[in-house]
Amino acid sequence: MERVRPAFQKDPHRFAVCFPVLLLSLLSLCSPLHAMQPYFPFGQIVQRADLVFLGSVLSQQARYGTKGQMIFTHVYFSIEKIIHQKETSYRFAGNRITLTFAGGRVQEKAIYISDVPSFETGGQYLLFTRMDGKTYTSPIVGAYQGLFRIIQDERTRTAYPLTYGGHCIVKVTGGELVLGPSIARIQGGSPEKKMPSLPIKFYEEPPRPVYGKGARVSEAVRKAQSAPDRIMALDEFIQEIKNRVSP
Repeated sequence: MERVRPAFQKDPHRFAVCFPVLLLSLLSLCSPLHAMQPYFPFGQIVQRADLVFLGSVLSQQARYGTKGQMIFTHVYFSIEKIIHQKETSYRFAGNRITLTFAGGRVQEKAIYISDVPSFETGGQYLLFTRMDGKTYTSPIVGAYQGLFRIIQDERTRTAYPLTYGGHCIVKVTGGELVLGPSIARIQGGSPEKKMPSLPIKFYEEPPRPVYGKGARVSEAVRKAQSAPDRIMALDEFIQEIKNRVSP
């Protein structure tokens, strides 16, 4: 298991999009843009979000902005459950919402921005978003930190949240997420660890087996990196969010 630790990453969220600065950076057909993103403990992600909701992606559309130079991707969600919404949050009607992200591809021109997520149409997600009427490169709180993909147990159909990187959540302790390894699927409540692809190595002679203390250490490492016996289900995760919402 691994505990989320502070890390300095790139942040498109500490300020609203400054269009003149962005446009000066878009000098090629495929332009990567970067900014700094601080680490947020889980409790801060909850407190910073104007809206926390569970929803599925209905469709996506990338198109140019009003000046015809910057590309934006509009992601259309069907809201299945509103977990928390601040009184100051921008209000919307019905059970659908559109989130707009800077970047995307229109025909032969593509603009990529670090820490701006991509979505799978039809996929289910739990999102911590800003809804304050401002324009951001990404409305997700803390970049990928405020975005969770939902998968289902292939046998029981129980829903589980995974981080954007695919890591399971073991528990929440001390206001921080305790993560397990990247998960490929879940069957009967048992998570199956996603195995990394390793390069194939050919030997002129077969390698000899290793015995003794080194072998025991390798076995201990293997067990520590294996999938945990139990991970946090979606209902439990939602309750953790509600427990941290300011009254």
